[in-house]
Amino acid sequence: MLPSFAPPSSEDMRWLAGWLEAEVGFAFSATKGYLVHSRLGPLALTLGLEGAAEVIAHLRERGEARVRQAVVDAFTTNETSFFREPGAFAALEEHILPGLIEARRPLRRLRIWSAACSTGQEPYSVAMLLLERFPELDGWEVEIVGSDVASDAVAVALAAEYGEAELGRGLTPERRARFVQVHPGGRGGHLRPEVTRRVRFQRANLNDPTTLPDGPFDLVLLRNVLIYFTEARKRAVLKAVCDRLGPSGVLLLGGAELGCDVPPDFRAQHTARAVWHCRR
Repeated sequence: MLPSFAPPSSEDMRWLAGWLEAEVGFAFSATKGYLVHSRLGPLALTLGLEGAAEVIAHLRERGEARVRQAVVDAFTTNETSFFREPGAFAALEEHILPGLIEARRPLRRLRIWSAACSTGQEPYSVAMLLLERFPELDGWEVEIVGSDVASDAVAVALAAEYGEAELGRGLTPERRARFVQVHPGGRGGHLRPEVTRRVRFQRANLNDPTTLPDGPFDLVLLRNVLIYFTEARKRAVLKAVCDRLGPSGVLLLGGAELGCDVPPDFRAQHTARAVWHCRR
């Protein structure tokens, strides 16, 4: 249980909400004191401060890069799993990737960006799918980039080491046997090099286009992240992401983003379980 300290004032809460929107685009309610306590309380302990109010004061008065990043990490939701939303991965396997591979065959090059990838399960799932279903990519230049604003999430992704609970979410026994080097004693494991060598990671803030990986990409996965942004920030993020898609590039959103305003130079395609957008 976290120690009880004086809660942040209403003014502090409004300042924090504005700071989070400006820093990373998050739409955060200034009334969620319980959330501030649960997210910043543990951070206060690591910084030697007395509760969330002191963390906010420290951030306002000093704003060191390490504290700014720590606060961002504290408010980032790292909910993910391997092969999340099976309908989306079915669309990748049956429609999106075959079309892209055929279009890119003359160049024998394929670039994929998993934006807001959290702890890495999404880009690693894409790498597994390519290895399983598209052996014709042997000899191609294939690059998968995973990015996230949370530095601690990127560190987990780079390590490619997951506990039993994480491996149990989305990986079939067959995939575990092929792609995971199990730890002695069977408690979790490390993804094998055939998966990890296809993926690289970087920290990137979707709210700051200067931090985003350079395009052009053939496919961008931007799934279940825009729900945390204000409406104005959603439009700006979509533009920045779509600017990094090449000719006939594909944008795959998550189920939570189906109502977002994709730029007009993209057309929607769909199956019964997934929607994606192709540059015209």
